[in-house]
Amino acid sequence: MSLSRLNLTLWVPVAAWAAAILVLNSIPNPPSAPPTVVPVDKIVHFMEYCGLGALLFRAARGSAWKHPLAWAIALGVAYGVADEVHQAYLPTRYAELADVLADAVGASAGALILRLTRRRREPETDLP
Repeated sequence: MSLSRLNLTLWVPVAAWAAAILVLNSIPNPPSAPPTVVPVDKIVHFMEYCGLGALLFRAARGSAWKHPLAWAIALGVAYGVADEVHQAYLPTRYAELADVLADAVGASAGALILRLTRRRREPETDLP
């Protein structure tokens, strides 16, 4: 498989997931959502960005970037911040620092989980 085709297969899922997050987070909030004990919206943010973090790690690692875990987390957090800024300008949405925190924790968790599962599946070598 050529390098450009490999990059395409790695980065298209990232772009699709990011687009899905943008679309879902642009849907108007219900005007009178009842308060809940469980912060459902924060759980949703965590799950959205957990998937994004995992896909970013997969793409960065497959693209042979140095420090793919750091890149995945940084890009995931940056996208979360950009998403909240975007929501601040929508008439039916608002930006929350707690959402950015849920996004950051989710992106970090997704990237870390994939990193740890990849490490377990890869055989140990004697090479430095």
